[in-house]
Amino acid sequence: MILLSLDVIYIGSIVATHYEIAMMALNAGKHVLCEKPLSINEKQSRSLFETAKEKNLFFMEAIWSRFFESYKFLRQRIDDGDLGEIKEIDLEFGFPLANTERLFLKAGGGSTLDLGVYPTQISLWVFRAEPTKVIAFGKLNEDGLDMEYNGEYHFPNGGITKFKVSCLNALSNKATIKGSKGEIVVSLPFRATNLCHIYQRKYALNDRFKMRVGRTKCQSWRNMKNSSFFHYFKP
Repeated sequence: MILLSLDVIYIGSIVATHYEIAMMALNAGKHVLCEKPLSINEKQSRSLFETAKEKNLFFMEAIWSRFFESYKFLRQRIDDGDLGEIKEIDLEFGFPLANTERLFLKAGGGSTLDLGVYPTQISLWVFRAEPTKVIAFGKLNEDGLDMEYNGEYHFPNGGITKFKVSCLNALSNKATIKGSKGEIVVSLPFRATNLCHIYQRKYALNDRFKMRVGRTKCQSWRNMKNSSFFHYFKP
């Protein structure tokens, strides 16, 4: 009876159970918002999307970052050409999570599925393409789970993302989006709670010279409507 009264189901269970629960909800005719990562492999994810499409249901991976004002601001700067052609993303994302049980489950554990979603999603979102080449190397524990790794995504336009992910150590947790005209640094941890710094290169000087020309700030993700996120200062 409770299921009949629901319109949308949110899934926030451990990763290994996402596919089964999401498929059950879709087959019951319910819209689904599923926590990241969507599933443990591509085959399961494709099956879920195909089922949702067949049944004309809403189905989405819960990448909350893309709904923050900082991402809207970043997209506007990219679309307006303030950064020029995007060439590179440099980022780190890591925390000491040795006591976080879900990371050490043999099914669905590891840093790639848990933390690696963030550098992956911002890379695809900025470049608006899938990588043509992926390079990665890292450290495995005794169960074969990746605890930390470095990698690169190479994109069709020649752009590249260089990243490091760790569930063992605290990292800088910054993403720097670099273009031919300037760059934006999105701080800890790519969400709307901290400053987003905008730089623009001065063409008459050395290419390494960067002049700060703008800044955005959100006081709290709980109070984004009252933020000063759209303050942007031209030189």
